[in-house]
Order: sequence, then C-alpha cells, then structure tokens
Amino acid sequence: MTLYFESVCTGNDHRSPIIEVITRRHLGNINASGYDACSSGTLVDIIGSGVLPVDIMTPIIVRASARDDVYGAGEIDIIRQGLRAGDVDTLTPYFNRAVAMFTSEENGFRERHLLNLGLNSQVKIGKDQTAVNPNAFAVFSADHANNRRVREMYAGKGYELVSGNCISAVLVNGDHEVRVAVLGAYATNDPSSEITSTFGMGEGNYKAIIRLISEWTPIAIDRALRESF
Repeated sequence: MTLYFESVCTGNDHRSPIIEVITRRHLGNINASGYDACSSGTLVDIIGSGVLPVDIMTPIIVRASARDDVYGAGEIDIIRQGLRAGDVDTLTPYFNRAVAMFTSEENGFRERHLLNLGLNSQVKIGKDQTAVNPNAFAVFSADHANNRRVREMYAGKGYELVSGNCISAVLVNGDHEVRVAVLGAYATNDPSSEITSTFGMGEGNYKAIIRLISEWTPIAIDRALRESF
C-alpha cells in the first residue's frame, strides 16, 4: 500500500500543488519507496459552488481594492457598502473579477518560477476537495487556518489525538495513524511559521513562498519519516 504525504491549502490551486510536486521530487531523491504525494484544498467544493459566504470573499476583495488596476474609483464605494451590508449578490461579481485577474497573474508567476526548478510540467491539473484520507501518512497544511480545518475533518470521522503539541499532532483511528501539522511550523519547530496566501500580492511575494516551500518541504518530510520509526 502506498502512503501519502498530502499537502493542503484553501483552493488546491496556488500553494498545495507546489508542495505536492516538491514533495514527490524529494521522495524520489531519497528513494523513499512506498510513499507518494498528493494535494487538496479545504474549501474547493465551496469555491466551486459559486456561492461563497462573505467572510471568504472579503479578504480577496479587500486585497483587490488596495490595488489600482482591479476596480474603478466609482466601484469602491459600492464595494464598501456591500461589505458593510454583507451583501453576497453585490460582492460576488467583484470577487469573481479579482479572482480571475489574480489567477491569471499567479499562473504566469508559477510557470516562470517552477520552470527555474525544472518542475512546471509536473503540477497537477484539477482541484480536489480535502477529505479524510485513509492512506495519508502525513497531512501538511500551508497555514494554520487550513490545519484547523483538517483536524476538524479527521476528528469528525472518529480520529483521536494520541500525541501532539503546538507543532504537530498524531491522530489515530483503528489501524490508521496520521501526522497533521502546518508545514512551516513542523519544518522549523516554530509554531508561528506558515505559508500564507500571496494571491494578488505580486510576483515578489509569490517568489518568496516558492523559496519557503522549496526549503521547508524536504525538512518536514525527513522529520516525519524519522519520527515514524
């Protein structure tokens, strides 16, 4: 049976697929037979439904409003009113416009920077919703918010905490044991370390998270393998 290192972000689009390909490359480099990589997003189904709650749309809309190339001056007042009122119908088209622009930008960033790592052609096509994975060896989330969602999913399926601290947790259900952690915190032993979303924040910020993912992923994998024996 193949055991998986699963990487998790919000939409399985910009962070977790990159962690996945770097994980797979490192597993090959260390000849870790019996292990593979996969990725998912905790809100893939909600995002795909097209009916998003205001609290999910708000950070993207606010980020887009701070730029001068997404919305017109006259639209900002409408957006502010929509945010104050929590008006999903008003906000949705502005959210969709920002997402379309940011996605186009980030796809270009990813192609350039992964090409430098020789990894661009290996990035997955499609998005998968995070769910309890009975073949997961470790689940590494990009950030703390997604790590909390992962732990809630596993707890909801009867997994119990058998050991853990502010860095990582080991959950067990029957014969299945899985380590759940924030990638950066587990790699650095610093509870505050995480890979936050740089969606819409420019190429410099995206390049910085690629560097962190490249640095932290092999360290986290090696630690998880070492601590399992």
